[in-house]
Amino acid sequence: AEHHFRKLGIAKAMIHVGEWDFVQHHQRVIRLGRNFYKPDDWVVFVDSDEFLALPPCVPGMFEDACGESVTIPEFLSFWDSRDVKVLSAIMVDRLANDGSLLPITNASLHERYPLLCDVTMRVQHGDVRKIVFWKGQYPPFFSPHLPAEQAPRRAWFQPVSTLFHFKWTSGLLERMEHRIYGNRIKELLNGNEMRLPVHTLCPAPEELEASPGSTPPGLSPVALLRYLLGLSRGNLPAWSDFHGVQLRHAGSNATKRW
Repeated sequence: AEHHFRKLGIAKAMIHVGEWDFVQHHQRVIRLGRNFYKPDDWVVFVDSDEFLALPPCVPGMFEDACGESVTIPEFLSFWDSRDVKVLSAIMVDRLANDGSLLPITNASLHERYPLLCDVTMRVQHGDVRKIVFWKGQYPPFFSPHLPAEQAPRRAWFQPVSTLFHFKWTSGLLERMEHRIYGNRIKELLNGNEMRLPVHTLCPAPEELEASPGSTPPGLSPVALLRYLLGLSRGNLPAWSDFHGVQLRHAGSNATKRW
């Protein structure tokens, strides 16, 4: 396995073979990761089926750290200057046009799975907020979906990045075999000719202000909030008064709504 990683240009790989336990696995990653980064380093944390997209430029919002040309170091330098220690992204599921579980090929992922959908919250009942950037001294020790207790709370949920989630591909049922939500996925597919129902899981692109292209930028912060809360643009103002309480727990609340 180490030889395979080296061929891919991955100099340091942490390999563990054993029974799967999410919390233990994540804690193992955090402990071993401390061998490679310092307390003041930024850590970028994504899974192999997640494509991190930085935000598009929106007037009046982090204009020095946005757009297709911004690099991750430039993006993090902007947040460093504002004393932010932890940053989250919103996971947006990507599906094929007809919801079928297409195999991954050499074609562009964004073109092969063009639809922006919500399977993780609506079907898995999972939290789509995920910590993807943190300072070395503030790791999310129990889960990337939960901030470290000592992390500054005001910095924990900044909806500025998008995680395009390319999980819904061929072999999905085998991968879901031992997951606690595997049966929900299987029942949905079996009842829909082995396709995910895009008409109920995928908002219209204009609702999310999604940008076309083979490598699109992330969604705007307003679009991410709209996606997270499942609201139309007209409903957002009515929620603004409650966001201090509701927003922080919106992902977990969604597991109860659906």
